Parts: sequence; structure tokens; C-alpha cells
Amino acid sequence: MNEQRTEGAIDQATGKVKEAAGNITGDSKTIAEGQNQQAEGSMRNAAGNVQDKAKNIGDRLGDAKDKIGDAITGKDSNSH
Repeated sequence: MNEQRTEGAIDQATGKVKEAAGNITGDSKTIAEGQNQQAEGSMRNAAGNVQDKAKNIGDRLGDAKDKIGDAITGKDSNSH
């Protein structure tokens, strides 16, 4: 899990706590802050997912490039 996803999860959890506290106390400002923090957490989590997927694609492309290079030069790609 990357930093964006970790921070997103923390924001979501903190936001839920704030929203619940606002509901208990009847404080609409705290409810709104909690909901906003949850939304920010969701966006950070989504951004982290995109970063993870992009890294995975980059890793896979690098592996494919190595295999193509090995095939061209006649190297055994399993000997790395």
C-alpha cells in the first residue's frame, strides 16, 4: 500500500469519527467536516490505486522489454 492509499484510509476513518461525533452532538459543521474528510480520503485512495496500477504496468513493460531483448540476443531469460 502506497502513502496516498494509507493517508486516504486514515482520512476516511477520521472523517467517519467526526461525522459520528457531529451526529451525536447535533453539530452540523462537524458532520460536514467529517463528510468532507471522508471524500478527501476516498480521492486520495483512488489516486493511490492509480499510482499502484501505473507502477505495476511499468514493471510489466520492463519485464516484457527484457524478454524481447533476451529473445533477440538469444539469452535465456530464465537465467536472470
